[in-house]
Amino acid sequence: MNRKLLIGVAVVAGLSLYVSMQSDDELLAPSKAGSRAAPRMSAQTAATAKAAPIDAVVAAALIQGVAMWQARGIDQADPIGHVPLSPLSAWAGVRPPAPPPSPGVSPSNEPPPPPMAPRFPHAWVGRFNDESATGKLSVDRAVLSGPRSTWVVRDGDVIEGQWRIDRIQGRTMSLTYLPLQQQQTVSMR
Repeated sequence: MNRKLLIGVAVVAGLSLYVSMQSDDELLAPSKAGSRAAPRMSAQTAATAKAAPIDAVVAAALIQGVAMWQARGIDQADPIGHVPLSPLSAWAGVRPPAPPPSPGVSPSNEPPPPPMAPRFPHAWVGRFNDESATGKLSVDRAVLSGPRSTWVVRDGDVIEGQWRIDRIQGRTMSLTYLPLQQQQTVSMR
């Protein structure tokens, strides 16, 4: 193995062993001395803290902090008892600003454009002529490939209840989008 890696593992193991052998009281000693971040305690809490172990001091400080937090803004409470949040509160809801107007587009009173039919979602992949046995009747058929299915269609067929095949002629097919009664022309690929 790599010598540097072994030395690193040994140092980490040694530090872990040293920290695990330390008493929890030694780790909490700096907090007993007090710091600027320690919450102010009332006289009753301070008296309890002098006579109680460190766990009781922490519990008393937490209880007092919760009481102070709950007491903030009680004078502004509504009749039901909810405390309203100030506009600068971290818990207040913030609405994002309105988006800036698009450049070159001014709001107008024009009605929106009429809805347009979507692009025909299927590909026209083939075509053939289906003749009858007597040869007198000839029907042009198209092969359409969609995302989920493949169809062989002729004039008048409806696909998925939305597209009607109006005419198949040469390499073009005329369709009608039935919900909007709009026509489209599709070319064979």
